[in-house]
Amino acid sequence: MRAVLTTRCCGGAILFVVAPVVIASSASAARGQQAVLHWSAPADCSEPPTFASEVPLEEGQTIEAWIEIEQPDVALWRLAVRTEGQHGNRERRLEGESCEAVVRAARVIVALAANPAAVVAPAPLPVIPPEPEMDRTEPPEQLDPPQDDDGGSALAFGPRMMVGAGLLPGAALGVGLDAGWLSLPFRIGIGVDYFFARPENLSGSVPAAGGDFDALSLRSNICYAVVPDPFRVFGCAGLGIDVMRGDGRGISNPTNTIEAWPVGTLGIEIDVIIASWAELVLGVEGWVAPLTTKFEIESLGEVYDPSVVGVRGSVGARLLL
Repeated sequence: MRAVLTTRCCGGAILFVVAPVVIASSASAARGQQAVLHWSAPADCSEPPTFASEVPLEEGQTIEAWIEIEQPDVALWRLAVRTEGQHGNRERRLEGESCEAVVRAARVIVALAANPAAVVAPAPLPVIPPEPEMDRTEPPEQLDPPQDDDGGSALAFGPRMMVGAGLLPGAALGVGLDAGWLSLPFRIGIGVDYFFARPENLSGSVPAAGGDFDALSLRSNICYAVVPDPFRVFGCAGLGIDVMRGDGRGISNPTNTIEAWPVGTLGIEIDVIIASWAELVLGVEGWVAPLTTKFEIESLGEVYDPSVVGVRGSVGARLLL
């Protein structure tokens, strides 16, 4: 007689098995066929399966099997099967990923121990995949290049020393302070510079007469980094105002005069990074001022006429915040 039976194991999964049911009056019992199963397993996998009646036994054949299941880890189940019968004593051990997997494996092992030539319904043995091996033909992982500390945006300010020609008589020395916002490849800056007084004498009948001239320069510019590294080279353009003061001397009633005029500038700036927070700055700037004012002493004549074009160089340092 054949019947459809169900059983539960492995966390509640339902297995449907079509199997011959053995009862006291069955033909199998009459032929002396017997499969004895000893089962040991954790609580959630403790109910013996019904495959004892499925074992393909020959007439008068008996087999006894000891099945032990352990769960040393959440996703690891271990199976040990020992069988004794007419075809010899055998022992098998393997591992699987679930209770259901090792129970299926036990069914196959017991069936083959009873009849090595039997054809068992497909029930693949659980296979633990091997650890993947590194493909040595693949190139090593490319790491992102380190980012320069001087990249990105920063507030920069610092002092500088100047030498210029064209604004004051002769070569004039000066000091200044500039500040700006750096966001590569652009830099926006402002600066103020003071040029120390230079003398200029009035030529003619009164050689002792003349004046002393000093100047204040206000600058604003925008720069673009044409070379971003290893040091930065900027091309700059801007506008400004030059303010000059002339103090007369060598006359009975000396006076002083202050004049101012706009200027346009073009220049090159080189920034050398010496730390993540500091840089050295070298600069050259040319300027044009078409609206300069002449300085004269009344009734004596012209003392100094500033140039409409000039140049100045600078060296300084900046802090980067």
